[in-house]
Amino acid sequence: MKNIFKKYFGDIVSLHEIEEKPHIALFLAERRMFQVNIDGISFILIEIAPDDKFPVTALKKQMEIYENSLRSPVAFSFDFISRMQRDSLIRKQIPFVAGPDQIYLPFLGMILSNRFRLPREVNKEKMMPVTQQLFLYLLYQKENSAVKYLAAKDLQCTRTSITRASDQLSAMGLIRQEKTGKEIRMYLKSIPSKAIQMVKPYLINPVQKRLTVCRSALEGNLLYAGETALSEYSMLNPPRITEAAVYKADVDKKSLCEIDPRWVEPDTLVTIELWKYNPSFFAVSGKVDPVSLACSLQDRADERIETAIDEMMEELIW
Repeated sequence: MKNIFKKYFGDIVSLHEIEEKPHIALFLAERRMFQVNIDGISFILIEIAPDDKFPVTALKKQMEIYENSLRSPVAFSFDFISRMQRDSLIRKQIPFVAGPDQIYLPFLGMILSNRFRLPREVNKEKMMPVTQQLFLYLLYQKENSAVKYLAAKDLQCTRTSITRASDQLSAMGLIRQEKTGKEIRMYLKSIPSKAIQMVKPYLINPVQKRLTVCRSALEGNLLYAGETALSEYSMLNPPRITEAAVYKADVDKKSLCEIDPRWVEPDTLVTIELWKYNPSFFAVSGKVDPVSLACSLQDRADERIETAIDEMMEELIW
């Protein structure tokens, strides 16, 4: 709603929520109301929730109740309306503001669009891997914000993937997005320590699969993960077999021969975790980042590990 006003009217709009509600039926008074002023023209905007079902004739009567009680012109705000709903509202001369880009304010003007695409459903239960990747990217940024196209470049993702991820973070209440010119900048809504607490219900385990293989089968330096990484972050003793993380897309799983560690010297082995997103993007001194590490160990019911994770998270400095 605010974005629509800002897009078409710019800085000549002032909008603030009305706290003192009129003495009318409770279900009408409970709706959010905003005092709007556009270049000297004032009216009250009433927010209609997506699950608020009503016939247009009832809305016309409600508008008259609001206007009589508030002694002001009234318009209704919708997140989204269909073409049929828009045309019905106009026929009944009911002022409204709705997405995408629908404004009908007879006392001021109108802007009507032929775009009526349904808003995309956003899963707010668990993060997609790219969403968790974007959250970590913002979390570890110095200012906890980033321009969307630069985030896509740094994370080696398409802009479409980053848009889906940012939409999911927005739906979860974790970020806000602001458009300036052609750029969209994303901001964490809370300071990092609070953001981590808020995000806990949504985080996923980044590990897709674990394999124990010969160390000689891997090239380059290992990125420590699992209990090996946790031992670097805390006082936990390291495991007998080193644990490391790799991005699943960077490994040919068919070329890795899984080995039974009971029959081979542990020094010659390494347990590889295949990650759903690239762990190297947020690596810290040769080990995976602490938030991802905590997520990767969430299924290990071990008091030693739980204590070490708490110790690691308490030591984080933002």
